[in-house]
Amino acid sequence: MASERFLNLPEEKKQRIIAAARDELSRVPYDALSINRIIKEAGIPRGSFYDYFADKDDLIEYLMGDYCRMMERMLDEMFRMGSLDVFAAARRAVACTVAFSMEEGREALCRNLFSCMRMNRRFSFEQMMDTERALVTSGLPYIDREHFRDGSDAAVSLLLNMLVVLARNTIARIFTDPQNREAYLTEFDRELEMIEHGAVLPENQ
Repeated sequence: MASERFLNLPEEKKQRIIAAARDELSRVPYDALSINRIIKEAGIPRGSFYDYFADKDDLIEYLMGDYCRMMERMLDEMFRMGSLDVFAAARRAVACTVAFSMEEGREALCRNLFSCMRMNRRFSFEQMMDTERALVTSGLPYIDREHFRDGSDAAVSLLLNMLVVLARNTIARIFTDPQNREAYLTEFDRELEMIEHGAVLPENQ
């Protein structure tokens, strides 16, 4: 994790370092990332970098935190709106992640961050989604359960876990194959519809 010294830097300097790191990881994959290029672009001494981060993995972990912080803000907004449609929330979570990855300079960054997760056990997509799951689970009291067959916390938590798995798979596919983004989003929507409405008709139909 980033050191307290980094977190307490003036915002301009902090953002300059993060921008340099993002630029580097947008240009090259994990195994080619160069701390020397980052500190040169950021205009800081090499020693200062190691005052802020233990190593490049520490820096990458901080960059990954951007996604978690974005999700936290989004879910907090949804919780404050009141009654929460869990399927709409799942769609919005994936849509926000896709929009986040498509912002200027972020598509290659997200692709390479996902590559980090595949190459280094320290970085786990599951760990990131665990953060999202914890945030969503904290919103259990806000979820609209009026039309659920079983609206218990246990049943709704199980549903959330299923939706998180689908969201994780969709996001992973989009990060690694952005050309087919729309096809993956359409498939995700069909999966949600099948869960929401069921695959089998009632016996009397």
